[in-house]
Amino acid sequence: MKREKLKIGFRPLFLLLVLGLGGLPMGGGSAPAEAWADELRSQAIRGVFGVPSVAGLPEAGREALLKKLQGLDAVFVPPEAETIKFFKARGFKVYLTANAFGGREAWRRYPDARPILADGRTLEEAEPGGHGGVCPTHEAWRAERLAMIADWVRRFGGPGGIDGIWLDFVRYPGFWETAERRVPPDACYCPRCLAKFSRDRGIALPAAAGGKAMGAAEAAAWIQRHHPYEWMAWKKEQILSFVRDVRGLVKDRGSAPILLGAFIVPWTKGERDGAVSFLLGQDAFELSGIVDVVAPMLYHRMAGRPVDWVGRMTAYYRE
Repeated sequence: MKREKLKIGFRPLFLLLVLGLGGLPMGGGSAPAEAWADELRSQAIRGVFGVPSVAGLPEAGREALLKKLQGLDAVFVPPEAETIKFFKARGFKVYLTANAFGGREAWRRYPDARPILADGRTLEEAEPGGHGGVCPTHEAWRAERLAMIADWVRRFGGPGGIDGIWLDFVRYPGFWETAERRVPPDACYCPRCLAKFSRDRGIALPAAAGGKAMGAAEAAAWIQRHHPYEWMAWKKEQILSFVRDVRGLVKDRGSAPILLGAFIVPWTKGERDGAVSFLLGQDAFELSGIVDVVAPMLYHRMAGRPVDWVGRMTAYYRE
């Protein structure tokens, strides 16, 4: 996936969405650039992320917008009927994006949705003013997200409706869109997560000094010494279980199917000491058995990578 800023009024982000990878060359991107380009041109949907609502936009503004979108055939738009209908009527594929566990919105209503780090601090304390993130085991937040997606399917699905829904930030917190070799925070060790891990895996956490329950820092240190792989697998399951629930909502609708996609952090499993698995809890290969499209966020400029990194990582995910 390639993201660039376009010089149009609302400055959206350009995405090259490879929706059919079956024919892409293997071999870690060793094929010539021209061969990759030919394959991508034949199989890709080219679209814009961040297209604004057309509601209230005068006709001249709508025409100007369409002119800027020439050569593209897909748009990611707000969940709004008029905008969806407008672009569908003009032959575009239309997609919505659902933020699963990103941002700080949940914190206002659910203070306990703040992830707790391995040192006992909240994510907000560790990264004031940061991008935020929501504890993936927070039941009320998960229920809200699922209800929102179910409402989208009900209102915008069917003939003439949306073509797909993409899950964004479907992982544990961590800002990665940088050339710096940044390691994501180690989260979440909130009381809810610790209790659920113990219950789900049948692993009893020992009591702390004085017979009290371990605090986050103590529990994190004990888990990493004694059960790091069980903890990693459990974290991935919290993400996968949410995606399975979404899959149950976004079902085959006969003549008007809705694709389910997932934006994923473009790191290999071994990169940064396995951070994508151990810290982010995101497993592209497990997700690929649930969603229709795995979309690695191959923003080579943001990540400080060469252009051929896009081809090499596409081949990695295709394998």
